[in-house]
Amino acid sequence: MASVGFTNYGGERTARAGTGIEGTIQDWIVTQQVAVIDVQPATASPRVPVIFMPGFGIAADSYLKTPDGREGWAMDFVRRGHPAYLFEPSHSTRSGVDTGFYLRGDASAKLFSWGGDHVWRRWGLGPTPGVPFSDSRFPKDSWDKVVASFIGIEAPTIAGTQMVTHQVEANLAGLHQLQTGKPRAVIIAHSAAGVSAFAFAGRHPDQVAALVVVEPVGCPQSAVGVPVLAVFADHMEVREQMLVRAEECKATVAATRKAGISADYWSLPERGIAGNSHLLMMETNSKELADLIATWIDDNA
Repeated sequence: MASVGFTNYGGERTARAGTGIEGTIQDWIVTQQVAVIDVQPATASPRVPVIFMPGFGIAADSYLKTPDGREGWAMDFVRRGHPAYLFEPSHSTRSGVDTGFYLRGDASAKLFSWGGDHVWRRWGLGPTPGVPFSDSRFPKDSWDKVVASFIGIEAPTIAGTQMVTHQVEANLAGLHQLQTGKPRAVIIAHSAAGVSAFAFAGRHPDQVAALVVVEPVGCPQSAVGVPVLAVFADHMEVREQMLVRAEECKATVAATRKAGISADYWSLPERGIAGNSHLLMMETNSKELADLIATWIDDNA
């Protein structure tokens, strides 16, 4: 690789009382920023840039390396010549939370994080916490490392989509600033990041070459103005919420195709790839999946 960098995008200067070591200073902080790690390939002719957006409460650098130590999706794409941008959404402990609600001692916001048992079945890792499916592709011995990497998310309430939608405008501002003056990029969005990814493609289609959404939240019922690939994994029998998402994304793909724009829906089991969970980028066949997605990008972006 040629270089690795880190930049904050977006955000606004915000007055805050109670800063300082003793909590007595009237001062200011920056809020609503996003944080981006970029990894540039060592080539004079880079391919289309790829922006990696993580799911809710999952760190963006999960795309750099798998929990069992293999190179992650971002590095797979960099080695193919794509500049990679690892996008840490706003209102997170990685990008920077608004400390105001702590400093004031009120309950105007909450800090959320996932728990290791709660998501086991929800994300399709196994039928019961700690027990993987017999065909599971997740490196089970690395689960504690994944849970240790969960990040805190500042949210107005711990309830459904409201935990996600309050991030969107700040994420769009950060994405727009990141993309200004750069070539159009492919956005790979996981889970709840789909809400911001679809919104950004709708608002700034000139900055987006294609969307690849992995078991996303937010598939619209209307056409997306750029090529789109929706990818869904296995074991829907324990993931009722994912069945709804899948049907929504099928409608998105159909509407986008009807508008004359390339779009595809992939059910991995229907393609002969069994045993994957919600965490595709971390599993033992992650490179195989990255290769399939990269080929789709070559053909469509």
